[in-house]
Amino acid sequence: MTAPHPSALRGRDVLVTGHTGFKGSWLALWLAALGARTTGYALAPETDPALFEVAGVADVLHDHVVGDVRDRDAVDAVVARSRPDVVLHLAARTVVSEGTAARRRRSRSTSTARRRCSTRCGPPTGRAPSWWSPATSAT
Repeated sequence: MTAPHPSALRGRDVLVTGHTGFKGSWLALWLAALGARTTGYALAPETDPALFEVAGVADVLHDHVVGDVRDRDAVDAVVARSRPDVVLHLAARTVVSEGTAARRRRSRSTSTARRRCSTRCGPPTGRAPSWWSPATSAT
């Protein structure tokens, strides 16, 4: 498969969801450099500082709309207004801090379970349990 020529987006109307996030901001800058007329649709940036603000992404956009992709009527209105040739959907909910906290909780509970098991069950024997059998591949 060959990559499209960079001029393929020049003058094209592009809608990017999630343009205020890290990847969406970089994409919007790249599209502007390629000559695309980019409309961004996303929630307000969640971090301070945010690449979106630091890099001045709003300045290179044809239109910057703050909204939620879960609001169907608002998305329909932006699509109707921008009439995009291409839609790039990068909107996602970032839950890094929540995920990190959950991972720490799981790690603590796993460590606790390992300690309890090793004190109750004794050291591992190095043998597989009786119910385990290796998968065989039919070739």
